[in-house]
Amino acid sequence: MPDGPRPFQGRDVTPETGKKELKRLFRSHHSTYVCTAQQREDQVPGPNTLVPVSIRSKDTGCDYKPGQWKADLVQFHELTPFVFGKEPGFDRTSQELRALKQFYPIRVNRNYPFRSRSTIPWTKERIRSLLPPRATADRYIDRYLGTFEKTHVMLHIQTFREETKLFWQTPGALQYEWLSQFLMMLALGCPRRERLGHPRLVESFLDGAEAYLMQSQFLAKPNLTCIRAMAMMAIAKQIDMVAFDDANAVWSFLGLIIRLAMSLGLHRDPQWFHSMSPQEAEMRKRIWTTLVFMDSHNSLETGLPLILHPEDYDTLAPVKLCDQDLAEDVGLDAACHNPDDADDLVFQTILSRSFPDVLRIMRLVHRPLSNTTRRVVLDAEAKIRALRQTAADMYRTYATCEKSGDLAWRKLQGVMLEIYFCRVLLALHQPYVMTPEAASRYPESCWSALESALAILVHQRRLYDEAADPVSIEWFAELFKGDFFVAALFVAVGLRRKSFGTQQTSSGPDHLAEMDIAFQTLDACWSIWGSKVGLSVHHFKAHLFLGIVIAATKPSDAPLTLRIQEAATATVATVKAAMSQKDETIDQPGTDQEVRRTSADGMMEAITSSKTYTRGSFDVTDSQFSCYASSLDTDPFVAEQFLSEIFVEDPPFAWSFD
Repeated sequence: MPDGPRPFQGRDVTPETGKKELKRLFRSHHSTYVCTAQQREDQVPGPNTLVPVSIRSKDTGCDYKPGQWKADLVQFHELTPFVFGKEPGFDRTSQELRALKQFYPIRVNRNYPFRSRSTIPWTKERIRSLLPPRATADRYIDRYLGTFEKTHVMLHIQTFREETKLFWQTPGALQYEWLSQFLMMLALGCPRRERLGHPRLVESFLDGAEAYLMQSQFLAKPNLTCIRAMAMMAIAKQIDMVAFDDANAVWSFLGLIIRLAMSLGLHRDPQWFHSMSPQEAEMRKRIWTTLVFMDSHNSLETGLPLILHPEDYDTLAPVKLCDQDLAEDVGLDAACHNPDDADDLVFQTILSRSFPDVLRIMRLVHRPLSNTTRRVVLDAEAKIRALRQTAADMYRTYATCEKSGDLAWRKLQGVMLEIYFCRVLLALHQPYVMTPEAASRYPESCWSALESALAILVHQRRLYDEAADPVSIEWFAELFKGDFFVAALFVAVGLRRKSFGTQQTSSGPDHLAEMDIAFQTLDACWSIWGSKVGLSVHHFKAHLFLGIVIAATKPSDAPLTLRIQEAATATVATVKAAMSQKDETIDQPGTDQEVRRTSADGMMEAITSSKTYTRGSFDVTDSQFSCYASSLDTDPFVAEQFLSEIFVEDPPFAWSFD
């Protein structure tokens, strides 16, 4: 019988044997791909090396999809027994890790917003029982408008204010979907300290938003308000507000939202709808731009394909009319003369301009690579680099302004664009970085990836470091926690491959070699994750896994098992300390920032102290290092399937990946 996959023998297949046969077929199929060392420089390695399609690891049973952090896991094969509970000497530590589940709530909201908790319809008047005092509700709404609405633009503020005024007078005058949207804005606008101190308050907002959405006709007859409410729910799932969910659930939910939006024609430019008002046309553009961004961002994180092809829509960027000018008698060519609003136009315009190239890149990543792909990759890279430079030029003035008032959200828009484009470029380069002998065959991809990963980690440090601002940006950092995690893994891969220089190119006690800078950056990243383990189980798992990777990467004479146990024990101690301080932090205003800063002091000082670092031929002081790293003309990293399942019985490790 010839080699290769064998067909099923139909009548002999039982549920158990069928499952085994499926695994055998899957592995046999992928074993037919061979990557030879004689491939030419302009060719890419075969699928077995680059992981361009989903494959299943023989040792772990995990699916590795393009762009996932799991693809990096194969670079640390010796950690597999520890990660999946197969190391005999690690049993006791595994039990200690499992015991930490007492600190994290059970995930009962994974199917949100489709849980069907109540069979009794909610009346519109019932919303009164869910609301805090008017002043508190207004504060939550204002906070939402000053945060998420600046990065995920979907509303016409003036119209929303008028609707809110009507709501407080007569709640029953507005539609069910509007009530759902309003409650989601309250939930997202509630500050973290109040959310942790009064968890039932936000839970009631989420329950009510779900119930009122179910009362609407969001499937049969969706409207813009339905789309907005569901997009807000997707954001809540992404930042772990609803449940400590994996990114795949968000990917599925976003797929539904995109299709509902297309059923409304949001993918068609409003110029084709001659009777459409300027206000509706502008709102449709804003919502569509936000949805495409959310879908592409999530696709990078999950490693799963996009719904959209570039040819599937022709909606142009918002023209950014001033909200007060969006009247029925104002044409689409009306200009906004407010400089602040004109600056606000930049964000969605740059995003919209990037989508055709981003969507093509994501399509390219999710198909087997051909001999000509390398040239296509370099062409695509040039386009994204140009957009990235445009964004940097537009937002450079905001970076030098004070961190106060309206300037804060503009800076965050610039950071968001920077991280987004870096993610796209990383997805483009990741297959080359992961191939054997990548440093000699694709040096530009490897070095670009390493520098970009460091830039992402600098953004992480800055975001958490600036959280003492009047408007906290921690919500923003949570949107990109997956990017920060995978950037740290790529730096670890670079250290493992000895990609960083070990020699000082300048004399003096304050000069560090590239390898030392990379290790200090990882330590600082690990400290930040440690300061956040009380937020969610995702932060706990990231701290644990990153600590294990660092322990395995750092040069040491100690046995690997001992180093891994020490790293895991450090995570156990960090979680217990964080949970013991949690109540005190909530009860004492202003303590949260101090606790966060104190817990990160140790390793963070290695980065924030006044030193002079050496990178290649450049000497930069530490005060310049953040600017240097964030302005590198290179490309950071791929998004990952952020750690999904937790606390399973088999394997016996306290954090599973499947």
